[in-house]
Amino acid sequence: MRVVITGGARGIGAALATRFRADGWDVITADLSGADVVCDVSVESDLVSLIDGVGEVDIFVSNAGIGIFGGIEVSNDDWERIWKINTMSHVWAARRLLPSWLARGRRYFVQVVSAAGLLTQIGSAPYAVTKHAALAFAEWMHVTHYDAGIRVSAVCPLGVKTGLLDEAVEQGAGFLLDGVIERNVVSAEQIAELNDTVKPSDTESITATFGSAEAMNELARYPLAPDLMALLYPHSGVTASEPAAEMRNIRGRNI
Repeated sequence: MRVVITGGARGIGAALATRFRADGWDVITADLSGADVVCDVSVESDLVSLIDGVGEVDIFVSNAGIGIFGGIEVSNDDWERIWKINTMSHVWAARRLLPSWLARGRRYFVQVVSAAGLLTQIGSAPYAVTKHAALAFAEWMHVTHYDAGIRVSAVCPLGVKTGLLDEAVEQGAGFLLDGVIERNVVSAEQIAELNDTVKPSDTESITATFGSAEAMNELARYPLAPDLMALLYPHSGVTASEPAAEMRNIRGRNI
C-alpha cells in the first residue's frame, strides 16, 4: 500500500510520513528539498511528474501549503502564488489521480486545510481565502465521487506547532500563542495521531488528548470558538448555535 505526501519534509507532512512508515506503508514524500522527490506544487507539471513517477497510489495526502501575511494590499503576484499552492495544488493532484482511481475503485484523497477554512485567519486574507477554497474543493470531491469509491478527508486543525506557525508569529501574529489559544496549539505529531486518538463519539479520547472538556470550554472566550468547538468536538460540552448545528449537518460526515 502506497501513500504520497506533499510538503513531506517537515511539519505535519513529516509527522504523517513517520506514522505511515511505522504502520508499514510504502511512503513517498515530496517537497522542495529534503524529501524523496523534489516537487514544487505551485507547478502543475511537477505534480503530474510526481504522480506518474511513483506508480499506483492508494492514499494521496495533499499537504503542502504556505502563509502570506496581509490583506487587500498583498500584491497580485503573492495572491497568485498562495492560490496555486494552497488551492490549485489539490485540484491539479486530483485531476491527475482521478482517471485511474475511478477505474480501480476505492482510493483516498486527503487535503490538509486549516480551521481558517471554516472560520478565517486574522491578519491574512490570502490564507483565509485559499483555505476556504481548498475546503470547498474537498467537499465537492466528496459529493461528486463518493459513490465511485473515492474517499476524501479535509484536515482542519487550529494552531499546529510547525514552521508555518512560527513564521506567522514572526510576522506579527503573536496573538495565536497567547492565553487560552496557546493551550490548544498542538504538535504535528498529534495531528498525525488523530485517527487513533480522537474520535467524535469518544469523550475519553478527547479528554486524554486535550486535557479536559472543561479546558476546551474556555475557548468560548475567543470569538466564534464555541461554534467551532461544537462542530469539531460535539461531546466537549460547548453548545452550538443553530447555524453551527446546521453546519455540522454539512461538514460532520467523515468525508
